[in-house]
Amino acid sequence: MGTIAGMQDDVDPTYSMRRFLEDTISSYCSVLEKRYNKGRVWPAAAKISRGGVNPKGRAAGDTTALQSWVSSAARSRLYGTVNGMKTSVPSYTLRDFLEAAVNRHISYLRLQYADGRLWPPRPHLRRGRRGAAEIPMEYPTD
Repeated sequence: MGTIAGMQDDVDPTYSMRRFLEDTISSYCSVLEKRYNKGRVWPAAAKISRGGVNPKGRAAGDTTALQSWVSSAARSRLYGTVNGMKTSVPSYTLRDFLEAAVNRHISYLRLQYADGRLWPPRPHLRRGRRGAAEIPMEYPTD
């Protein structure tokens, strides 16, 4: 959450979780397509193939839920890429994709906009639509 809030504070007050995730998905799909599919986009998919088991799967206690809306095109490309990866790495999972993609995109944003520094962690994002930088993002608490 710190990266998204940092982007809102330092770069673009309208930056959102959705934008972060869609940029993350698009960028990492391209990386995997170049590396594993000769640069070709895998076919979009409506669901993820459930074949294979990830032997390094983690217990649910080691994870935190993250929910956001993304476009159907981004979701379909994500699912198609995960399915494509399963042809090379049968144990490949959606979690494998998301963890690697999110970490990679956070690193890119840090280098691009924060001189490599981490933005401070935030327990949650600000709610509501953000507009111009001079518009307060939260109501006063008095």
